[in-house]
Amino acid sequence: MLIAIDFDGTIVDNMKHKMGERYPPLFPGARDKISELRRAGHKIMIFSCNRPGWIQECLDKYEIKVDGFLPEKPIYDILIDDRAIHFDGWDVIQVENE
Repeated sequence: MLIAIDFDGTIVDNMKHKMGERYPPLFPGARDKISELRRAGHKIMIFSCNRPGWIQECLDKYEIKVDGFLPEKPIYDILIDDRAIHFDGWDVIQVENE
């Protein structure tokens, strides 16, 4: 399954990003859930208006592996986005294998 994940407000908490800090804080559970989804065979694509190089830098810092980046929302099987459906945290995300 292709799972499209927004970056800001979903993987990193840009609302808690403090001036002078290079990286916004990681949402609790984001790394573990994304890793779990990839281990289950799902393809994870990140979409964002941010520069892909900066996003990759953040993902590297937090040791998160993804399958690619898109500058706009792709065609997807599942969308995880703080502006699409209310995002309450990674602990409530569940995806069953087909």
